[in-house]
Amino acid sequence: MLLVVGFTSSVIRKVFNFVEIIMFLFQELETMADPMRKEVNWVRKKIDSVNKELKPLGSTVQKKVSTLVKEQLLHSHYLLL
Repeated sequence: MLLVVGFTSSVIRKVFNFVEIIMFLFQELETMADPMRKEVNWVRKKIDSVNKELKPLGSTVQKKVSTLVKEQLLHSHYLLL
């Protein structure tokens, strides 16, 4: 009985040591990933800000292009008559 208790406590100590090692490695991986997350978030924010600037410009250009196309169609229609 004493042998089983000693073996069990030895195994439990080994498991706790492995858990400590795994937790240390997990923390190290998180600190390595944090700068990458920050860079990704920075890039996403830049993309969002550029999109906000481009949306009004895109609609303005689209309106101008459609106006120009209509004018060209009217002009070509008058030339055919």
